[in-house]
Amino acid sequence: MTQSLPSTAISHPNGVTTIYRVAVKVGEDFYTLESAITLPPDATPEQIDQAVATRDAIHAAQAPGVNAIVAALKDAAGEPASPEQRGFIYRLLPQVGWQEADLVAYLDEHGQTPETLTKRQASKLIDYLKRIKDGSVDNPVQLVDTNGMQF
Repeated sequence: MTQSLPSTAISHPNGVTTIYRVAVKVGEDFYTLESAITLPPDATPEQIDQAVATRDAIHAAQAPGVNAIVAALKDAAGEPASPEQRGFIYRLLPQVGWQEADLVAYLDEHGQTPETLTKRQASKLIDYLKRIKDGSVDNPVQLVDTNGMQF
């Protein structure tokens, strides 16, 4: 869950700073990302517009990195696969010619069990099973453990 928090303005002797915060909930923890713009108290509307445009450009440039960090934090949290994901995996098995023993063997090769899958791993496994079903699998899926390591 991502939540934008209201900007706050802080008055400094040499200017005014506005701070924009975004909170990201990962598991039970919140991580806050912040940016600030400081301008002189007598800034013109054009200077304000330029500062905001610069901030937006910086945010756009940083977005891929921030998204990767958020994904890594979520992986590290190791949120377990949902019951819906587990159910969907089991419904896909007969459609791809697998039995439960095939799933267990496949996951065992990757040091996992159906019970230890995280949401992200389950999502990758579902995508893999769908690719098997439609005949487009070239390489086995790489599941990612809770430390971000591939196995």
